[in-house]
Amino acid sequence: GIAAHLLQSYVNEKPENITNLDKAKEKLKDLPETKVYKTDQAFDNKLFTPNQVIFVEMEQGDSFYMIRTGKVKITNIRKGKQVLIAVLNEGSIFGEMAILNNKPRNATAIADSLCEVSIINKKSIGNLPASLFYNILEHLTHRIWMTEKILFCMDLHNPVARAYYLLAAKVKQNVKKNDMINSGYVFHYKSTLEELYNMANITDAQKDLMYEFEKDENIQIYDNTIKIRNIKVLFDKSSFYLSRSTIKQKSHK
Repeated sequence: GIAAHLLQSYVNEKPENITNLDKAKEKLKDLPETKVYKTDQAFDNKLFTPNQVIFVEMEQGDSFYMIRTGKVKITNIRKGKQVLIAVLNEGSIFGEMAILNNKPRNATAIADSLCEVSIINKKSIGNLPASLFYNILEHLTHRIWMTEKILFCMDLHNPVARAYYLLAAKVKQNVKKNDMINSGYVFHYKSTLEELYNMANITDAQKDLMYEFEKDENIQIYDNTIKIRNIKVLFDKSSFYLSRSTIKQKSHK
């Protein structure tokens, strides 16, 4: 679906730049049917079905999105592999980077469930309420911080260290500073264990090594929630594994 979406988007936007336009259109017939949704309206609402592509990495963007209901997966390609960056819930904003820096999308967005999103065209940015514009900037700051944490996490050799580090980062992203020092603070992370493992790049083969993490009495795993009974204990455990985990050697070309 992603390849079909990207090719269809490129055919729609820049047909004059495609030397073999007829061949590209013919190729689309062999790919899964896809719809590239674009709007010239300043503001619109759209319903996406599960696994429907909203936009893809390297696609030109003229809108950003806010989730009204449902969940959206954000992924990108790293070292030739599609990596899950985040699973966003109701109220989250995404797709803003492409219109702020006027560059192609740096990630792919896919509906993780039936979801309704508000689509805000870049032409209307100047007319946005100050409160919404502030929320966009705050969200962008958090997104950049979390992306840096995920990229660092990918380089940790020990999969258990990756899981603890990423979960601790998610807590720090969502918990107020005053609550960080509260040893009795309980946090509910709205995610499945599988989503956390995907974001931490924990492979099926490595899941056999995750016994200690999954049996941690401070972490309770439910169908769609991971409960941390004491965030300070989680931070200490994350620091412990981080101090004992080596960084993957980067290849030099």
